[in-house]
Amino acid sequence: GREGGGRPWFNMAKAAETLERVILHHAREIVGAERRDLHFQLGSARAREGKPDKAASSFERALEVDPSFRPALEALASLSKGRGNPDRTRQAKLKLAELAEGEGRAKLLEEIGDLEAGELAEVPAAMETYESALRVDGIPDPLQRRILHKLLDLYTQGVATGEREHRADAVRLSS
Repeated sequence: GREGGGRPWFNMAKAAETLERVILHHAREIVGAERRDLHFQLGSARAREGKPDKAASSFERALEVDPSFRPALEALASLSKGRGNPDRTRQAKLKLAELAEGEGRAKLLEEIGDLEAGELAEVPAAMETYESALRVDGIPDPLQRRILHKLLDLYTQGVATGEREHRADAVRLSS
């Protein structure tokens, strides 16, 4: 694809430089949502320009202004996933899950559990995350079954043997 979203005349680098100058020279006047949006736009421009570190930094600055700003959280999660940074992806998705409800929340928790069970190799954390997803109200049966199967797989795999015994003890104690 072309740098400017299919517009051959659009120069993403110049757009990013312009946004940086606006932020730098008008830092005191630009506050709140306007500041958040400028940092988000700069991050988006840097991502399209192929500068993921600068993009991530701008998305994080947008989140400093508004920690619940979904577009920046989604962009940071996507950018981190594509760059092999599973922990940063998990953190962004956890924040998104806090903001979501119902099926959307359960799907995000499932994705986090997948990340923990896979790339992060944190099986106990994955089990807890899948269990949290199953406690979300109103999730559809197919999603619930899919998450249950993933949890069952972790319980039955050799990697989860010690955790299975710990969970059984915890269940006995809570009854």
